[in-house]
Amino acid sequence: MPTLAIQANKVGAGLVINHGHGTFVTAKEIGENCLLDQMVTIGYNNESVPPTIGNNVTVHVGATIVGEVHIGNNSIIGANTLVIADVPSDVTVLGVPAKIIVARKPAVPHRQSITNPKKTNDAS
Repeated sequence: MPTLAIQANKVGAGLVINHGHGTFVTAKEIGENCLLDQMVTIGYNNESVPPTIGNNVTVHVGATIVGEVHIGNNSIIGANTLVIADVPSDVTVLGVPAKIIVARKPAVPHRQSITNPKKTNDAS
């Protein structure tokens, strides 16, 4: 029996698996720049659709994510957490079952530079 197994329809660039022993992943999609620690389980419960993991998600040691749930972008799943419902973007969840313990504001987009905000035809 393998100690690391991954099955997903789509895996984004930048997936990092730390110490992958005991890690089993069956996901609809895994976004970009995700980090999975050891002993993580992601997969089915009694439903036919596995979880979807967003971009920049961190899943810490021993966490379990099951069922047709969506993990939002930039979220952190704490160690030994059980996720059985959707997790919004930009939060940290912890516990059995998972509860939001930290909610962060999304990153502010870079300010666009305005090179010529108002063009005038001043001939003087």
